[in-house]
Amino acid sequence: MQAAGFGERCHEVEDVKLTEQHIQFAEVAFPPHISPLCRSFIQQALTKRPESRPSAAQLFQHRWVQQHYQQLLAAQAQAQPAAATTSAAAAAAIAAAAACAS
Repeated sequence: MQAAGFGERCHEVEDVKLTEQHIQFAEVAFPPHISPLCRSFIQQALTKRPESRPSAAQLFQHRWVQQHYQQLLAAQAQAQPAAATTSAAAAAAIAAAAACAS
C-alpha cells in the first residue's frame, strides 16, 4: 500500500467492505524520508490488535518521541523559560491523543 500524505485517507476506497479490509490487513508503506526510528514509533502506534498495542504512556517513552520532546523543551526553554512547562504538558497531551487515535 502506498503511503498517503498528511491528511489523506490512505485506506479509503469506494467499497466500504474493501476499505475495512485495507485497514485490517494492509501494511503501511513508508516514504524513504521517514527515519527508521520514526517508522518504529508509527508501527507501534498502529498495532492492529489493541491488547498488543503500547499504551499512550509507553508510546510517549519511545526513543523517537523522547528525542523530539527533549528538542522541543530545549528550544522553548531558550525562547521563553515560562512557556516550557505549559508546552511540555501540551506535547504530552498530543502524544497521548495520537496514540488513542490509532
